[in-house]
Amino acid sequence: MDIPEMTTSERETNRSGTKYSFDAERSDEILQTIGSNDPNMMSVIWFPANEHVHILMSLTSCFERSPNAGLGSIGRLPIELVREILSHLDIASVFKFRQVNLGAREMVSGLLHYQPIVYLGTNLYRALLQTGIATEKSLLDVYDILCTKECSFCGEFGGYVALLIWKRCCFRCLHERPETQVRCLSWARRRFDMTRAESTTLRSFKSLPGQYWITGHVQARPLSIISVQEAALACGKPIPMPEGLTNSHSRCNWERAVNCMGACALPFYNKQFERVEHGYYCLGCYMAFSQNNWANDEQRLRGEEACGKVHSSESLLRHFCWCKQAQIWWELNKRQPEPATEDDILEEITDSKLDMAETEASH
Repeated sequence: MDIPEMTTSERETNRSGTKYSFDAERSDEILQTIGSNDPNMMSVIWFPANEHVHILMSLTSCFERSPNAGLGSIGRLPIELVREILSHLDIASVFKFRQVNLGAREMVSGLLHYQPIVYLGTNLYRALLQTGIATEKSLLDVYDILCTKECSFCGEFGGYVALLIWKRCCFRCLHERPETQVRCLSWARRRFDMTRAESTTLRSFKSLPGQYWITGHVQARPLSIISVQEAALACGKPIPMPEGLTNSHSRCNWERAVNCMGACALPFYNKQFERVEHGYYCLGCYMAFSQNNWANDEQRLRGEEACGKVHSSESLLRHFCWCKQAQIWWELNKRQPEPATEDDILEEITDSKLDMAETEASH
């Protein structure tokens, strides 16, 4: 496999002095060792996987007995037409229609687009229903974005969906593009001096309780989330530029947390090959960030960015060539019959730093 060179932005966050070489035949092993798609590492809207089990059974299963009630006038239409109609219905209506009777349940469960959405996009499906955005997005809308891989802005792997603008985006673009910025309604009223009439024209939804941003900001009270760009345009004001990921001000951390309340993680479904790519978080970057050994705020913020980035398999292998902590994790797992633990890698990282310090002192 030919692994392309890192981009300049990726090179800025690496900690390895030289490019790491590896046998391409071991690429899958490396991905399984240094990559994680654990939702606990996600800083946006997500639901614990153990909650999905019973919900998925309800959303996907059909009862064994045959339906004894029809679908009325809908049942007299050609089956292909009914399927086409359902595919263009909004998610909330599809959800309600499926609850009508056994026939409706079987009809929806048998749709080509439905099963991939509820199995692979369970987080997004639940987020749409709980925020009310499900009334705005059709089954086809959700399927199309599930089958989209790239960030709409930069072309990198887009591991997130910005809900209000309905676009795939990467971690950096989620926080640095003006189009993806969201804030609470009270902020928009103050910032743009909006009248009540102007503010009522904005699309909004209530934030869901949870932990957001890399720092794990806990938000229990629901906030009315709006699009910053939409608010600025509604009152004819300039669209404010985001502070980006390198500003360490506490206000910026709050804004990033709110921004995360307007996004949801979503895997990529390759419908041609029927394969799923959840995207990978780098465990090496996560372990490095958990040590809190930052020389300054800029280093810490770059660590947060690296920790939150979702990679494609190609991107993670490219990143691995330069990520010292990921290389340590991989080497530990190669040497040990049992998988390396967090304590193992922390000890290895500490030893590595001591070796570097001794080398510098000798010079």
